[in-house]
Amino acid sequence: MSTVSKIDGLDGNNSLKARFIDVYIYSDDDTAVTYAKGDCLAIEFNVGANYKIHTYTAAGVETDTDAASYLGYGNMYTKAAGNNLYFGAGILAETPNPDSATPGQIPAGTYQKVSMQVSGICSFAKLVTGSCTLGATLIAADSGSTGQLVDYAAGDIEPPFAVNLLEGDNGQANSTVILLNPLSL
Repeated sequence: MSTVSKIDGLDGNNSLKARFIDVYIYSDDDTAVTYAKGDCLAIEFNVGANYKIHTYTAAGVETDTDAASYLGYGNMYTKAAGNNLYFGAGILAETPNPDSATPGQIPAGTYQKVSMQVSGICSFAKLVTGSCTLGATLIAADSGSTGQLVDYAAGDIEPPFAVNLLEGDNGQANSTVILLNPLSL
């Protein structure tokens, strides 16, 4: 007779371990973007005029390059906005450039390496308060609340990537969610 060695399910200790990965975030070549701890991030896959960073040739000549492909597809991230077909991938775990005159701001046309939480319990997510139900699955909010999360609804095309455990203040990095890591990052 054999003994049960593992029971599937969430045990809160082993199944929900937080996982962090290093990724790059950017600002397009025309506009600086401010990021903050708790922002929902998505893989950047858009190319074209509004999705460029500054790069330089060996001779030092500045050129504009598509951010999505510069470091290899899947390595550049941006604030998630559901109506732009950005699929939430994780939550920004730090505010970039904390010691600069404008903390969190990525200068136009540049990118920076940051840490992003992709799985486990996250206590610093940003939710659109009043739009999230306890225990509901969450997706990236539309462009009016870029970088925040809202309830998944029937007909939404992006997959849910978090579950709401505790709703904090609107747009503040104090809500608690379980990140599901649907992109297996």
